[in-house]
Amino acid sequence: MTAGLPQTARKSGIRWMAAIYATHSWTGLIFGWLLFVCCVSGTLVVYKFPVKAWANPAVVSAPAEDRYGPDRALAVMRARVPNAEVGLFAFPGDGYSIHNYTLEARDETGRTIRYWLNPATGRIHQGLQSDYADFVQRLHANLYLGRPGRWFVGALGVAMTVSLIAGLLFHWRRIGRDLFRLRLNSHSRQAWSDLHKVFGVWALPFYLVVALTGAWLGLETLLTEPGPAPYERTGDGPAEPASIERLLQAARAVAPNLTPTHVNFADFGTEGSTVRVHGTVPGLDLVQDGRTFVVLDATTAQPITVVDPTTQSLWPRVLAMMRPLHYGYFGGGWTEALYFVLGAGSSALVLSGLVVWAERDKRKRLGPGGADRSTLMERLNVGTAGGLLVTLMAMACVTAAARHPGLASVFTGVGDLRYLGSQDPFSGRALAPELAIFFLLWLACGAALACLRPRRAWRAALTAIAALCLLLPIVSAWSVGGTSADFGRGLGESLGIALVSLGLAAGAGWLASRLTAPSPNRAAGPRLPPTS
Repeated sequence: MTAGLPQTARKSGIRWMAAIYATHSWTGLIFGWLLFVCCVSGTLVVYKFPVKAWANPAVVSAPAEDRYGPDRALAVMRARVPNAEVGLFAFPGDGYSIHNYTLEARDETGRTIRYWLNPATGRIHQGLQSDYADFVQRLHANLYLGRPGRWFVGALGVAMTVSLIAGLLFHWRRIGRDLFRLRLNSHSRQAWSDLHKVFGVWALPFYLVVALTGAWLGLETLLTEPGPAPYERTGDGPAEPASIERLLQAARAVAPNLTPTHVNFADFGTEGSTVRVHGTVPGLDLVQDGRTFVVLDATTAQPITVVDPTTQSLWPRVLAMMRPLHYGYFGGGWTEALYFVLGAGSSALVLSGLVVWAERDKRKRLGPGGADRSTLMERLNVGTAGGLLVTLMAMACVTAAARHPGLASVFTGVGDLRYLGSQDPFSGRALAPELAIFFLLWLACGAALACLRPRRAWRAALTAIAALCLLLPIVSAWSVGGTSADFGRGLGESLGIALVSLGLAAGAGWLASRLTAPSPNRAAGPRLPPTS
């Protein structure tokens, strides 16, 4: 391509390509393991709400009609907590409510407590059986480091964007070839390299969207000044708030297409305070749920204003798209499935890049004769990545087992595996025991894998993952009284998780056979040119 150019221009082009390659390689190398953690956990977070419903069989029972209605449900929960100040009331159709009426209230000490009321039975639960879904969410969003961790994850999004763009520029001339070249039966480095390029090329737009939206969500609090809650007015003196049904009727009168999801009270039970009826409107699937809302007087239900993204300028609408675009919370089940598959692809992209770099570094330092030796980087790759995957699946299985009534006393000593304590070691609050268990188990699994030869370690990790994925739906059904009792709850979340687990088991088994089985072609292999 540079043969017809002057020598100075050719040298300049070579230097630019070297700089681009170095940018792509070193951003991936420096941040690769953390990016892998974020990609894996983010893939699981796509199904955050189904996982939350699955993990709480006592809260989410078989689907049934709403026999209470919002006002009766609110009255029942207010009778349960008569001195609490209600701040939020969500309907069963809201994803956060996992098929229940949900109420958030502050007690006399100022602590906010969430309650769930089953719309069929009226049974009230204070707290969840397990918050495993939020546990994984916090790993993705802030690496268990609170707000500073969120900023760091935002910086990881920037680094991922830079690495993706540099990789695209470096491979641009060969992008057509890289679309269809996948030689998994070749030498191990060639197989991983092809895997890296195929995943990178086919899903590049998705990776860029996820990286850019993740960067914004992480750095948002640094880039924007937090202000007071919009359209809120506190009251003066006690007053009985209008009924929920009356508030909903008033909201629909000024926003006929609104499907309410939840109600926010600014100052529950006071004269002149406001209430916001949040919901969704047709045609705004890419806008975060609840961004459309009607502000009303909490006592008289008189409308004050309507906030509708369709009437806002471009930038506020773009900001409202960030979270749905990042997590796939739009378009229904097919969009979530696509995001899950592409999220798994992003994990494979990062991991294959690390493996290729380790292989290239080994050949550079040890030469062709060092093919049978393993380096520290190779062992750290399999220990970090394989250990994380095994740990997450193992904790999911143990979480499912902990729901069994007969095993409650067994897990009491480790916090019942409810994941309800603080997941920020620097918060000053009581730390969730599960967080320490997670890191200790990750360390133990990673160390065990790192002690093996890399090929054997990958085989062991993938085999363990496949076995745990097969075990998960079995343990889940056993813990709640049978397959029909488990798979029939809610909207079939448990059945969906079982099918995804079986798919992951098949995928892990296939990778174990294709990428780790010895073959004559992989035993030594030719000396390959540098590749990303």
